[in-house]
Amino acid sequence: MDELEASLPGERLRRALERAFERWASPGVRHFAHASSSARAALADAIDRASAADTFARAQEWLGAVAGGLALLGLLALGTGCGVDANPDKGANRVFANLRGTGTEPAPAAREPVDASTWEWPPGPHPHATLAVAGRGEIEIELFPELAPKTVANFLALAGRGFYDGVAFHRVIAGFMVQTGDPNTRDDLPDDDGMGGPGYTIEDEFGDAPHVRGVVSMANTGRPDSGGSQFFIVQRDRQALDGKYAVFGRVVRGMDVVDAIAEAPTDLHGRWGPRDRPLEAIRIAGVHVATPTAGTHAAAAPAH
Repeated sequence: MDELEASLPGERLRRALERAFERWASPGVRHFAHASSSARAALADAIDRASAADTFARAQEWLGAVAGGLALLGLLALGTGCGVDANPDKGANRVFANLRGTGTEPAPAAREPVDASTWEWPPGPHPHATLAVAGRGEIEIELFPELAPKTVANFLALAGRGFYDGVAFHRVIAGFMVQTGDPNTRDDLPDDDGMGGPGYTIEDEFGDAPHVRGVVSMANTGRPDSGGSQFFIVQRDRQALDGKYAVFGRVVRGMDVVDAIAEAPTDLHGRWGPRDRPLEAIRIAGVHVATPTAGTHAAAAPAH
């Protein structure tokens, strides 16, 4: 059996391939949304064939076909949407080399993650925002102005004017995160989902807070200071994201709701709009903000 398949067989290999193209297929890069349905289907089929290949060379050949198809469509340029990269590696050869651990390029210096087990969240009182998710329940988020003051102020201002009312979770990846905050998702037209915002961007406030289960962080396009209104909730620890996204809160109640959203059936290949978009819209009905008075309580315990 091929070394690659031994370590990443079947569906695990498929997901690894899809993660490798996250930068192209995320809401930050709109190739699947703007390509014709036949082109999207052809590219999805190439990914299917790569994951089912019986040899490493054959899988590499099909992955190269995917990259070539995207290039021919002229769809490799970054768009204006916000996304979260699960794997920022680029190029078919480098992707497979990295998966096999035989890359010829030296790995970039990794940011040293903080020890999540000893990380201490700032003590309260803090403002809390409760997302009412239609037909699902509530997600209560403790906000941390100490970690990201401008990000928290922006979120509270948007929530206060009803900006998030009716907005859908447009990107859902089980075992990773759920993403929302795009006003373009209020309608039933999926092609521009993931590309919207409030009409302005805010300053990055990257810090040391770890991206562990329940953390709420701002999405961005990968460019400096490109966040606006989109945010994501981490479903499973992903400290590779540390220092790349602005952590501004954590879920203290309702992680069961987050888990249910994460397990919703999605359009994995973007045949009907953005990739990883729930097939049935999951919307925020409203956001209620409460500001505890000083001395009422310390930081709430995170939801599990």
